[in-house]
Amino acid sequence: GIGGNVNALSWSPDGQYVVFVMSSAAGTEVHIRRFTSSSLSTVHNFSPANATINSVAWSPDGKYLAIAQNTATGDEVLVYSFDGSSATLTGASASDNSKNAHCVAWHPNGNYLAIGWATGTGYELRVYSFDGSSLTPIDGTTAIGGNVYSASWSPDGQYIAVGIGNAETSELQVYRFNGSSVSIIQGISPSNVDINSVAWAPDGKYLAIGTNLAANEMYVYSFDGTSISSSIVTLNLDENIKSVSWRPDGKYLALGTTGDKLYVYRVNYLYDTSPQTFDTGIIFGDSSQTNGDLDIKVLAGTHVKIHGFVTHDT
Repeated sequence: GIGGNVNALSWSPDGQYVVFVMSSAAGTEVHIRRFTSSSLSTVHNFSPANATINSVAWSPDGKYLAIAQNTATGDEVLVYSFDGSSATLTGASASDNSKNAHCVAWHPNGNYLAIGWATGTGYELRVYSFDGSSLTPIDGTTAIGGNVYSASWSPDGQYIAVGIGNAETSELQVYRFNGSSVSIIQGISPSNVDINSVAWAPDGKYLAIGTNLAANEMYVYSFDGTSISSSIVTLNLDENIKSVSWRPDGKYLALGTTGDKLYVYRVNYLYDTSPQTFDTGIIFGDSSQTNGDLDIKVLAGTHVKIHGFVTHDT
């Protein structure tokens, strides 16, 4: 164990550091640790005063950390600079005493932040510009159907995935961003879960979510630009999964739980479950031979998954 619940985490873009938020009886701390292939070592810790931190995100250039926090005096998103050994406040912030800041996510170019707010009358998703010293809202608020517990930009910056929840339902939603506004593409509702965290894979083809309630599972979905697939990977930890983050090379997934643990899983391979038409399917055979015979050999290290029907002759 590490001494507390891991409520949020994020990989640095170069894969050398993990930042996570730990809560315990002593309070809330932000931890930055260096990652090697087999261990995590402490780099820097700090404790924002009297704050509950809901989300943390590393900027694409690795120079900044954004945190979404709730305090007694106001609910803020703060930006820290990071020099490889310590984190320092930049002065850039977004705040509203009437709203709770639940999550924050950087656009891939580092010039925008998506922030999920909860108000007394509803829930909002809003995009802010960042110039190194200040945050400025660039769009009108987008009303959505529940608390935005987590948000993640696609690697190309065209989409924002959010995990939302309320008393009746939870959804994984994907929005399109055109540079000035956001519009919803699709939402799906995993059964009997609350979505605590969502993270886009570095190749933009997959979304991972961490959940709690009855499932306590991590799911991976594929996304083709227009729709979200049914889940293609399910991992049950028997612990509330508060946060999930891909390493930039896509080879590892880090999971933070309420069991006072931080897990790192190696991703061996993922497969695409999008429907294939006849024109894009694969046909094995040799039409130049009268018998059409063809041997198919699966070599060592190859992964083959068949989902659906296989039609063959004798």
